[in-house]
Amino acid sequence: MATNDFAGKQARKSRSSLDKDRGGAEYCVACKTRLPPHALFCPRCGPPLLPDAEPDEGLTFGQAFLRIAAVSLLFLLLAVYKYDLKFADYFPQIVSKIASESQLEVATDADFKVVYEVNSLLANVRDKGSMSGKVLFTVKRGDTVAVLGKEDNWSRIRVKDGRTGWVYSALLAAKVE
Repeated sequence: MATNDFAGKQARKSRSSLDKDRGGAEYCVACKTRLPPHALFCPRCGPPLLPDAEPDEGLTFGQAFLRIAAVSLLFLLLAVYKYDLKFADYFPQIVSKIASESQLEVATDADFKVVYEVNSLLANVRDKGSMSGKVLFTVKRGDTVAVLGKEDNWSRIRVKDGRTGWVYSALLAAKVE
């Protein structure tokens, strides 16, 4: 009996998709055949098909691993962006090795001038060119500085107000103007 009730409900639902002409006669949407009065479905097309059952399969190990990895990577990138984390703050040895391989630009033509800009959110300016040097003051991202000299991975700089000190070279970006 429950199966017939279900089929009856499906048929009533399908009646809403039947076409009616001006006289009230109903037609099958699929084959355009006129339906007999009080028919639940088209005698030519038959009753509507039941929907396919949802598969009860879960995720494979590979699919689950990829989803977890993608969500973890997204979270890590969001945290790096939100807190403005810099690789150099956490791995200074790796950055110093990379920075030693890349040299600061030097202008050789009299018409061009090399301008250095701070590329870190904040950079400590120290009294000597090492991490053990005392912090004299800080410069912020976008500040323009003059590089007076270079020693290892450190650059001696002068800021606009005339103060000088040492800053880690990887925290400076050179621009030729």
